[in-house]
Amino acid sequence: MSDDGSRWETWRSVASFLAILTGVMGSGVLLAPRLFLKFFGATVAPGTVLFFRAFGASLLYVAVVHHGTKDSRDPKTVRTVLVSNVVEDGLLTLLSADSVVRGTLGKTGWLLVGAFGSVAALNAWLATKFADGDARYVEATP
Repeated sequence: MSDDGSRWETWRSVASFLAILTGVMGSGVLLAPRLFLKFFGATVAPGTVLFFRAFGASLLYVAVVHHGTKDSRDPKTVRTVLVSNVVEDGLLTLLSADSVVRGTLGKTGWLLVGAFGSVAALNAWLATKFADGDARYVEATP
């Protein structure tokens, strides 16, 4: 990203993509938890269905945050959202990998590991593009 404008365009594209991704996944998991639990090889029981629905609700929250901040020009806000994503998706990567290794999830759980890991890496990379923006933003703001 050679100029300040391109990082904002990249942020808008990434935030829009993640709003759609988390919105679709959140809706799917919330509305059809048993289908997803079976696909990922997890035990379908009332408790797992409840917690998977709660995970779907959390994904919808993330979708709303991405959608609501995609037009932000505040580097501190953008960086906060990006770092939050790194923490969330980094932890979900580790939890999913542990679940596959322990047999809680089936081999299709590696898809979750790859998806969460990729999103964490994307957000970590983009967060570096907003590390130096705070000072310029504060100076330009009346």
